[in-house]
Amino acid sequence: MSGTHNHRRNDLLDHIARYRITTLQVISELPAFRHKPQSSIKRTLQKLLRAGQLQRVPLFHNRNAYCPPRTRHSESGQLSESWKLRAYAMLLFCCQGTTSRERLTREELRKHFPTLYAPGRPMNYYIDHSGDSTRLGVLRVDVGGRGRWDRILGKAREDVLKHQGMAGVRDLITNGQFEVTVLTALPQKASRLCDTLASEFHPLDACIRVSSAQELLYLIAPPHD
Repeated sequence: MSGTHNHRRNDLLDHIARYRITTLQVISELPAFRHKPQSSIKRTLQKLLRAGQLQRVPLFHNRNAYCPPRTRHSESGQLSESWKLRAYAMLLFCCQGTTSRERLTREELRKHFPTLYAPGRPMNYYIDHSGDSTRLGVLRVDVGGRGRWDRILGKAREDVLKHQGMAGVRDLITNGQFEVTVLTALPQKASRLCDTLASEFHPLDACIRVSSAQELLYLIAPPHD
């Protein structure tokens, strides 16, 4: 039993190292924990917290998140709201729903896509396994609320254009194995973006996808108690 427990614990630590943030709800859907009661998962989390292998941070309202123990992104030693939003967006995008996606770690990007790797570059790359062939993707998180879908689309097109100039990625674009996903909190905004993509026929738009995750609203505009 201890070997199985250690295996689950290591799976959980690997998951948190990859996504930088997670929640009890997401952990409950991981293969190693899918059929475990939440009380058992909470006990595992408590052991890791006591051992200093995790830290618990407030996410929104009454929900907490779990991060590696030394994830610090501000001079005050606290996680910045912007960092939290973008990390949580990647977690939701990859780990919620039926599409098989996985965030690329810095080490994986450096090994498999060295032309994309640079110290300080945002780590917003993912792999989508759901199609006939694997696709490399970039996640662009929209934090702007209700307006300016045209500006968001312009930024996504800039992302595609920038990657067209990179050796190794150019072939992926040609072969339909590269995408930029705009993730927005508002379904109506996602719908407007999709309508624009369908009507404008811009040459870069074949690489652009749109998705929504309403939970992001709680971080963009936290609910009042």
